[in-house]
Amino acid sequence: MKHQGFALIFSHRKVSISLFLICSCLIITSCYTPPQAIITADSDTMVVGNPQENLRYDYAGTLTAAQMEYLTTNFDWNKNLIVINYNRSDENCDINYGRTVKVKERYDRARLWWDNFYDNVATNGAYIVHVEEDSKYGPAFSTFGNDYFYDQERYVVDKIFRNARGCEMVLVANKQGDFFQRNSHYSKEQVANYIARLNYMMDPDKETTK
Repeated sequence: MKHQGFALIFSHRKVSISLFLICSCLIITSCYTPPQAIITADSDTMVVGNPQENLRYDYAGTLTAAQMEYLTTNFDWNKNLIVINYNRSDENCDINYGRTVKVKERYDRARLWWDNFYDNVATNGAYIVHVEEDSKYGPAFSTFGNDYFYDQERYVVDKIFRNARGCEMVLVANKQGDFFQRNSHYSKEQVANYIARLNYMMDPDKETTK
């Protein structure tokens, strides 16, 4: 009888512990959301520029009438803002990115990278183009995407960009000719702030939108 009583008590304790663990799991599960299941609203992930932000850039100023005409004519620029993402040739880039030399594969990777880059940047309707310096990739890229251009005459790198250096550069300009230029790696926040400031310079009362 003594052993039976002990077995009964132990059995009750096992049940109590099991119920406690089950209830605890239920409580924790109801309060916990796995990281991959968390969905953030677009407005929370959108990189929106601030026209009053202290900008980081290499050069700023005003494009000449000839430079504006070149961009309008050769890039079909007809919006208030243009963003020129310039990619230097491999021989002018001192960083080994390990990029493939297969033309189409290289384009596809670049396309994916830049589409993801600008997907959540408030561009304010800016015209975004990509300009290639490399004679091996530029002509082909321009046939794959209508927003890709080959700087065949080197006008953009020699006449529009100031003191071009680095592997990747960006220049953002508005229809008044005001521009900001970055000669090295640049972030989404920098581009968004350039856009916001240049848009503000044209119309101080206009808000930045997607």
